[in-house]
Amino acid sequence: MVKYLRELWTAWFLVWMMTMRALVSRSRQSVLGLAWTLLVPISHLLVYWLVFSVLVRIQTGLPYVLFLMSGLWPWMLYVNIVARGTHSIIENGPIIKKIFFHREVFPLTIVGVCLFDFLVAGLVFLAIMTVHFNHIVWSWTLLWWPFILLIMVIQATGVIWFTSAVSVFVRDSIFLVELAMHLWVFVSPIMYPIERVPERFRDLYMLNPVAPLIVAFRQILFEGKLDFNFHLILSICVSLFLFVAGLMFFRRLAPKFSDVI
Repeated sequence: MVKYLRELWTAWFLVWMMTMRALVSRSRQSVLGLAWTLLVPISHLLVYWLVFSVLVRIQTGLPYVLFLMSGLWPWMLYVNIVARGTHSIIENGPIIKKIFFHREVFPLTIVGVCLFDFLVAGLVFLAIMTVHFNHIVWSWTLLWWPFILLIMVIQATGVIWFTSAVSVFVRDSIFLVELAMHLWVFVSPIMYPIERVPERFRDLYMLNPVAPLIVAFRQILFEGKLDFNFHLILSICVSLFLFVAGLMFFRRLAPKFSDVI
């Protein structure tokens, strides 16, 4: 496995080139181009704000738009990686049939594209943070934020090792993944604080590997601390396991892709 990871690392330049190619191609074929990268998170933000702040009136102790975006921003990165990564092998079927190289490049390219979109969407969060500057705890704890983000990316990448490989053989799995993503947001503390979950169900709820990461993001930003509790450590371990196990699973099925696509 170590040798294989080293080989995969040598393909980083190819991943970079394919990521840039995908971004340029997407911009050329779109009327609004890069603007869509901002319009999507803004539209989600407005809808969730209208429903959960104006209509349902969820209390968070913070300006709701700031609370919401602090969870929605990384969550959208996770969803985009999983949803788009699941299609990555099928969409590149013609290339896979003609050229042989590491198939892992295709899911990793999606991760690169989604990270770019994430950074652009960050302009929205930056604007919200500027307005509500006094609600952010500016401390050295903020340095943990990129670490938690890295764990989330590792976890999402681990998921698409499985889903992208399975989708080649079972096309229905694509729709199951999309359905799961639509439902998963409601069992993750994106639009409501973790305190709204009844205490007797909270331990079970926090077994959702995304939930401790969202809570950690908000702890870092609004409380100036990071609790490495059982649920967060478990989420980190699950993320690493998904990445390694998923990569091994992907490797086993990869030689058969060209025969099935």
